[in-house]
Amino acid sequence: MGKTVLVTGASGFIGSHLAEALLGDGHEVRTIVRRPETLERHGFARHPGFRAFQGDLLEPRSITEACRGVQQVYHLAGIISTRTGDRKKLFDINVKGSVNLMNALKETRPEKIVYLASIFALAKGERHRPATEESFYNLEDVHVDYFESKRAAQLEMEKFEMDGMPVVYVYPGFCYGPGDIYVSSSVFILSFLRGELPVLFDGGQNILDVRDCARGLIQGMEKGVVGRKYLIGDHNLTFKELAAALATVTGKKAPSVALPRPLVMGLGFVAEKLAPRFPLNRQSAEAACHYWFYDTSRARRELGYSGRPLEETLRDAVAWFRENGYDQRGFKPPVH
Repeated sequence: MGKTVLVTGASGFIGSHLAEALLGDGHEVRTIVRRPETLERHGFARHPGFRAFQGDLLEPRSITEACRGVQQVYHLAGIISTRTGDRKKLFDINVKGSVNLMNALKETRPEKIVYLASIFALAKGERHRPATEESFYNLEDVHVDYFESKRAAQLEMEKFEMDGMPVVYVYPGFCYGPGDIYVSSSVFILSFLRGELPVLFDGGQNILDVRDCARGLIQGMEKGVVGRKYLIGDHNLTFKELAAALATVTGKKAPSVALPRPLVMGLGFVAEKLAPRFPLNRQSAEAACHYWFYDTSRARRELGYSGRPLEETLRDAVAWFRENGYDQRGFKPPVH
């Protein structure tokens, strides 16, 4: 029998796939949204089992009704930015928003809460030594406002969990796949498609399909132990390996030069000073030039997580971007 489920961030990349999967499983799905029109781009919004509540996580009174009577909660809402000047917005939405939601849920007491945690709030892996759920936090010297906001949010969630709230932490790697309307995760793929990636960075990512991420979150709800952390992901790839895989899928030539971290950091610093609107700045350079590699064996063992082949994920992502015109230079995605 289906349950009443609240999904914050349902209009986002991961959230939209999660909402669709939950509705397919027979659940009644709710979300909280500041601007209802952002849901019009998603087919699931017309499903009879879906209900949107207009509200704002920064306005506690506006979210009370959506929280009332829910049995399960997936907290995904947040923002990602490496832009200079967004620090306050990041802390407001990622930290204060999470605190406000959890305070509201203290009154309604759902059965379980799955928190979409960030690998940037856990630890950084290395090329030949992936991080695990038990790795010590090691990002004190990586000064990126987004990372710091997610670390602060993580610590707040842990306070609520220690106070008796039934929180399970699920940490996905970098999600790719179809339907990234706002290009929240797929900058690398889109830059490759547009021919805007002349060189690579010396780093890498743990990659999974967004559809598998949604299923991993559901497995976290069904099988996850309260207070326990689960990394989900499939492929630890250097940027050179990822570019080669994209070349196979698209037929385009992959860049062969990978710039060392000191040079990328220097370019980011200069670009931030001379061209503030340019995508590369100090914080985005800092975020890129690491090996975000992870060991996801716990989720496979305890949750039954598994993902699909990389080629399928990249092929479907590329096809979606092409079908929707994102691969054309000058195309601007909608603003979330």
